[in-house]
Amino acid sequence: MKFYTKEWTELLQRYALNLKIIPDKEYTEEEIGDFYKQDLEEYLQIWRKASQAARKDAARRFLWGYRRALKSQDRFPLWVYDQMDHRLLALCRVTPMVYQRLKAEDEERKRLLKEIEVQAERVLSAQGICEERNRMLGDRHDEFLLKIEKAEKDIVLYVGLTDQGEESPRYGRLIFKEVSFFEREKGLVLRPKADEEGIFDSNCRFEYSELYKTDEGYEVHLMLWTPKAQRYLTLGCGDFLFEEGVCFPPDGLKK
Repeated sequence: MKFYTKEWTELLQRYALNLKIIPDKEYTEEEIGDFYKQDLEEYLQIWRKASQAARKDAARRFLWGYRRALKSQDRFPLWVYDQMDHRLLALCRVTPMVYQRLKAEDEERKRLLKEIEVQAERVLSAQGICEERNRMLGDRHDEFLLKIEKAEKDIVLYVGLTDQGEESPRYGRLIFKEVSFFEREKGLVLRPKADEEGIFDSNCRFEYSELYKTDEGYEVHLMLWTPKAQRYLTLGCGDFLFEEGVCFPPDGLKK
């Protein structure tokens, strides 16, 4: 990826959103406990009309989310954890000074993001690639990558399509013809699995793509989401196409 990189996705972060600003002072266990009870009550309001069992489950989910946030240090930039009590951060509470710095950093990220997007639009649109070809890749956003298959000089990516109804095709495939090079980032391991109805998804989804014209045909850049990290898939090909309504698994294996 040249523009829509992992670093670019980090610029999408907005850390100052949905924060509660509190006075800058030392907070007691009791005060932090009151914040927890206040947030829990607000969360349970959503479940007021649900059954008692559902409300208890909601309380457990809130506690689980709080404990997870308490252990994590990826919700905010690292400097925030040096300045704030982690219990307060887990409850999305910050002091005015921390909030203002986060807000300023958010604005700087927005500025850098805009610069990259303007440059990407200028470079990518100047190639004159037809919209239909760009959509073949762009329309895959959030769809599952199920399998990568080599067939002589071709590479085939099997795709779990976004469910649009019972009659819609469930699977498709991107076929890249006459592949000249193929780069799969280390750590990209696909684990397709079937649910009780035999419908497959996987641990990998399409996120972003870039398409470039070359003397031989096209250069394709894909960014993929996996639970551990984003991964790149890059290849050069003479041509490519997309087919809907294919069978999966392609080898006929049952779940």
